[in-house]
Amino acid sequence: MIVVGIDPDSHGGVAGLDIITGKLVFLEMFPISEIKPVPKDWKRYDLKKLYEILSNPEIRMIMIEAQQVFPGQGSVTAFTISSGFHLVIGMTKGLGLLIDTVRPKQWQKEYMIKLPPARKGLEGKDKSRETSARRQQLKDMSLDIASELVGQKIKEPGLSDSILIAEFGRRILVGA
Repeated sequence: MIVVGIDPDSHGGVAGLDIITGKLVFLEMFPISEIKPVPKDWKRYDLKKLYEILSNPEIRMIMIEAQQVFPGQGSVTAFTISSGFHLVIGMTKGLGLLIDTVRPKQWQKEYMIKLPPARKGLEGKDKSRETSARRQQLKDMSLDIASELVGQKIKEPGLSDSILIAEFGRRILVGA
């Protein structure tokens, strides 16, 4: 039996863990295919590949990271972020699988991924640099914890997040 963790953005991942042992069963980037002939950086979700992953008969639960838009990101970002999230929910419900959502702070708290408070009084470029550095620290912590959990080096933050989300769901299922 498998629990799946999904970070449903264009740089996210899909991880499957054995419910009993916690061993990694599969791990891949969230399925994206290129749209042609629009600009090369535009992406769309590869629904066929996502269906292939989620239709595994061993899957018992999907744990998906809830998405949110931050101030200043705009309506296009809001639509893009929510589309991957809702595609996964729709496909999961269509397959009759158990699904639950988890906010980033919830699963990060489980692994004690937390930074000290940001410095106050920063403005402009200094504030932007501080924010970028703090985001990188969170990514590095996630990579280290996920690598230790599965016993292999994980190099992509989206993959490490999906592993930790799956483990969060696994712990709920087994009552750990």
